Amino acid sequence: LPFSLINRAQNWLEWTGDLGPLKKVLDSIPPEQDAGQMAARYRYLVAYWEGRFAEALSLLEEAGDDLNASKRAGSEVLPVSSLIAELHALLGHPVQAREHYQRARQVLEEKMRSRPDQPETLAALASALAGLGETEAALALMKRARSLLAPQLDPLRYGEVVLSAAVLQAGAGHPERALDELEHYMALPYSAAVHMLRMAPPLKTLHEHPRFKALLARYTPSDQQLAVKGER
Repeated sequence: LPFSLINRAQNWLEWTGDLGPLKKVLDSIPPEQDAGQMAARYRYLVAYWEGRFAEALSLLEEAGDDLNASKRAGSEVLPVSSLIAELHALLGHPVQAREHYQRARQVLEEKMRSRPDQPETLAALASALAGLGETEAALALMKRARSLLAPQLDPLRYGEVVLSAAVLQAGAGHPERALDELEHYMALPYSAAVHMLRMAPPLKTLHEHPRFKALLARYTPSDQQLAVKGER
């Protein structure tokens, strides 16, 4: 039952950008009913999306590796240390951020020894390297990750890597390249809803860019589409 309620609230969030129903559902789920820590993971996500980074960090540190927070990136290979590092960076804690990015790098490099051509691992490692200031190496790794996937054969995984590339370009100070990636991403099958891009903290730097505003306008569901969705 909690899973179905969360799933329904998540679908509504993707269509409307409204976090209210999801927050209400999460408030109604006691810890003993949170099998697999799904509610805990979404509590972290809500705090992250709303910019309550200290609270999100506390939730991650409390749950540790037991929390499957990597679902935010659509990939099981993203270490929790990467997410903790990002939150420290957003909170203005460069020393702690670097420490956790370095941990994530070690975990991901170890994974690469057994599976050197796993695109998601390469993309995650690229993000960790970017956090460590190794931008050129990060961009090269992301390019390699993308080359290993065919959009026609595996559009979901390909899209995840394209979205990671957009985040990387935005963080590297290349807004036009980031927007190129986002426009390509939104044109793919199975891309995330446009509201998820609006809420993503790494893309906040693009919010005032005319191309980003146009992207939101182009893919935001109309009132008629929302009405049909609400009837289902």
